[in-house]
Amino acid sequence: MSHDRRSRWIALLVFTTALIPRLVTNLWLHPLGSSLRSDMGAYAAASRQLVKEPFEPHAILNLWPFGTPALAAMIQGVAGRANWDAVGVVWAVLGAASVVLAWDIARRVSQFSWMPAAIAVFGVIYYPLILQGSFLMSEPPFTFFLLAQAWAAVRWVLRPTRGGAVLYGVLAAAGIPFRPQLLISIALTAFVVFGAHTVRKQAWRQAPLAALPVLGMLAFSSTYLHYNSGRWGIVSHNSALNLVIGRCHNHVVEWRSNRGRGRFAPVGMTQVFGAEKKALRQGEWPLIPLDPALDRVLVMRGTPGNRPEVLRGWVWQCIRTTGVWRQLKYSASHVVMLWHQTRQFPNSRAPWSVRLERGWRIADRVLFEVPFFLAMGLMASRRLGMRIVVANGLALLLTAAIFFGEVRFRLPYMALIALMALEVWGLAGQTLWTRLRRT
Repeated sequence: MSHDRRSRWIALLVFTTALIPRLVTNLWLHPLGSSLRSDMGAYAAASRQLVKEPFEPHAILNLWPFGTPALAAMIQGVAGRANWDAVGVVWAVLGAASVVLAWDIARRVSQFSWMPAAIAVFGVIYYPLILQGSFLMSEPPFTFFLLAQAWAAVRWVLRPTRGGAVLYGVLAAAGIPFRPQLLISIALTAFVVFGAHTVRKQAWRQAPLAALPVLGMLAFSSTYLHYNSGRWGIVSHNSALNLVIGRCHNHVVEWRSNRGRGRFAPVGMTQVFGAEKKALRQGEWPLIPLDPALDRVLVMRGTPGNRPEVLRGWVWQCIRTTGVWRQLKYSASHVVMLWHQTRQFPNSRAPWSVRLERGWRIADRVLFEVPFFLAMGLMASRRLGMRIVVANGLALLLTAAIFFGEVRFRLPYMALIALMALEVWGLAGQTLWTRLRRT
């Protein structure tokens, strides 16, 4: 059997093995349509509006990136309105395909022969991502496109071709409407590509082919946001809302308008505030104090989608009030929040699910947290493909530092985090074994 044919059969085996637990979860253990509340309710409402009136402006899309509700609407346009099982199947397929992409990335970039199998097994059994894929959230499709663009970038830099550049650009562009933070991965990937002497000449010639789909998506998403809100932006106005939370360190933003009242209370910051209150009640100092720049609850007139300039004004006010050192402390605490003081959201209410998710959270800290940070040193590695992987890990840290962190934001990157961490563990084991043999 040829090497390529063998790889295709292994990829099919990995996909099938990863798909089964996801289908079981999404259709029976925790049907996707059974939890349409909170963020999921907002996505569901937006997708219903798009199914009903796909070409009309929708105010709900002022605040939320349109990728998730648009994809859900397209699925239901084919399978039937409110057919959440069909969405659950697609989410399961995207999750299984993400495992295959992670396996193939490991096959191309790791120096250890056991790494692809380890990453495949990790993707098949990693319960937090399986659970996340059973909710109508942006994480399942974003995970797929994050890994897809990383996979395409690795292929492109290892063997630069025009087709590879176009493929990377298309996959990167497709992921932006789901989570605009992908732009940080794109920027860092460009930094790696243009900094690599082995591909610099080809990359400069092929870069426009990769950039055109990304620029086209940015133009479309900005125009679509203006169509929905009457104001210009990149994909949605929630970036300003998230930036307020990150730079002001409050945990609630409330708004009042003629249409009523609303509030934004990110789960991570709310959990940090709860942990702080508990610690103070017990006479202990909290691991991450909330330390708001202005107040823990900020109230505005109008809505964030209609008056993003109010949010931007708060951001600058908070930066001036706190100064550089306090802002750096905020950013450091946000990175800590990726691993500590926050729990997965959303979560199943079943006791066994809660225990399983908690167990994995502890395992993540023990097995992956410290090696992941050590893996940032691999950005200087001679292995160009590994530098692409590390660039995406660094994008997670920058996203958390700029905005805020919580377990949910880390999950889409977990396959890459596991790959980097296991690479560090492998290098450490290899070094130790070599020294033991010498002695």
